[in-house]
Amino acid sequence: IIAACGCLFALCIFFHGNLEYKKPKSEDLTAFYLYLAIGGCLGGILAGIIAPLIFKSNFELYIILIVSLYLIVYPYFKGRKKPLVYSLQFALVLFMVLSFINEEIAWHHFVTYKCRSFYGTYVIRDLPEIPDEHVAAKILIQGTTIHGGQARDAHQKLFPISYYHEDSGLGLAFKRMPALKNIGVVGLGTGIAALYGKADQHFDFFEIDRKVVNIAYEQFENLSSSRAKIRTIIGDARLELRKVPNNSYDMLIMDAFTSGSIPTHLVTLNAVMEFLRVLRPNGLILYHISNQYIDLLPVLNCIAAKMRLHIRHHHTEGNKALHKSPAHWVVLTYGRKTLAQLTDNNPSWKDPGHRKVYWSDDFSHLWSVVNLFN
Repeated sequence: IIAACGCLFALCIFFHGNLEYKKPKSEDLTAFYLYLAIGGCLGGILAGIIAPLIFKSNFELYIILIVSLYLIVYPYFKGRKKPLVYSLQFALVLFMVLSFINEEIAWHHFVTYKCRSFYGTYVIRDLPEIPDEHVAAKILIQGTTIHGGQARDAHQKLFPISYYHEDSGLGLAFKRMPALKNIGVVGLGTGIAALYGKADQHFDFFEIDRKVVNIAYEQFENLSSSRAKIRTIIGDARLELRKVPNNSYDMLIMDAFTSGSIPTHLVTLNAVMEFLRVLRPNGLILYHISNQYIDLLPVLNCIAAKMRLHIRHHHTEGNKALHKSPAHWVVLTYGRKTLAQLTDNNPSWKDPGHRKVYWSDDFSHLWSVVNLFN
């Protein structure tokens, strides 16, 4: 990341400096800025629309770096002996081909599947069983963030892994509250939450990326193995939840905050007010806030204080052998009995403390919740 940022910074300085140096006289500036605007438009189309459609990875970054380096050194080769020019052009093609093979074709570290959408790149790693170390598992990864997977026990039965294992806040919620009937889940991943489903339960999964829905159904078996009735709704969860009738869900699971780019509009005071509308009396919202760099607990603590909600948070350690990740879950509810039933005097459900950070649709300050020392 540091090398890539350094290269991009150097390239920007070089090309912008040359652009300023060669700018035309004042009478030609209108055309000059028009060409600049057209170039920016074309660059945005190539990077934002075309690249996600034709590449499985962020290969356009390599194109930029390699072609830019070629354009920088080419003037020093121009006019010299043809073998030198041909050598430079051959190097350009060679680096492009090698980069394409490495990023688009080659499989690394047990990778069995690659794809890309407008929301990111996705990779599936099929990890084999290693005796006395870990069980076999398929893991879905977006960038550096794990978005679930699937694994089987000794009896070849699927069991919840990643942030959703039986000892996590989510696992305890399904264990302590068997009467839950209708559950809404924001963020599909590989659909691990559906493994908790029973025959009399209904799950609505809200997912903004259609590609994730396809991956969950085509590459994993969590959804098809669930005994519950499953429905997937594609679109921004907050907008789609506005279409849901009042008092529709017993529990709403918010699971969209594990990556480095969190949707802040799903964790504001205004958002929680909207989410509470679709909950039945004494229903609960379960926020999954496991994140390496961002601590959303103070934000939820502030929301709970302003809306007089009961709040507790639950943190569990992971188990690498069973592909169980350290998980941090937060529960919000108006129901005192609901909270008592969920926590059941379990000391692992803790009070969030006194730190509060206010976020609304009009104001959110990400720096205030960044954890630099995690």
